[in-house]
Amino acid sequence: MDQQKHQRFAELFVRNEAAVYRYIVSLIPNRADADEVFQQTNLTLWTIWDRYDPDREFLPWAFGIARNESRNFIRPRRSRHCELTDDVIAELTERRLREQEHLVEQQEALNDCLEKLPSRQRDLIHLCYGSEASMKVVAKQRGQSPDALYKALQRIRDLLHDCVQRNLVLASRS
Repeated sequence: MDQQKHQRFAELFVRNEAAVYRYIVSLIPNRADADEVFQQTNLTLWTIWDRYDPDREFLPWAFGIARNESRNFIRPRRSRHCELTDDVIAELTERRLREQEHLVEQQEALNDCLEKLPSRQRDLIHLCYGSEASMKVVAKQRGQSPDALYKALQRIRDLLHDCVQRNLVLASRS
């Protein structure tokens, strides 16, 4: 595999590995078994990467591989346990893809709303959620009481929530 294809795989894999793992866990609730299927899925994704069509989205392709690996894992164990049928697995796949799309839309709306915040509020968000400093330390740095800081953060969260909801409604209408 050439360096550029290798890099593209790494980018897509890292961006989507958590979603693929959550999908596998939805099919195979035992974490040890899910970890095993996840590792096998990763190996298969890497092995057949040269067959990936870059015109397709990566996540549905990866979900398909994960679904097949899950089936391969479940089949020999079916007689011992009550397992999911192929129809249920297909429905779960569709739901997980829709949920993932919705999460991406929410993240994009949140990023847009964060950019619209006044710089003072945006800085406060980054200070409180993007650093290792405790709320007590941040409040002291800003010359505020911790209670005042929590109230300011709650107001900002409320603004962000309302903004995200508006953006999602507007996006659904267009």
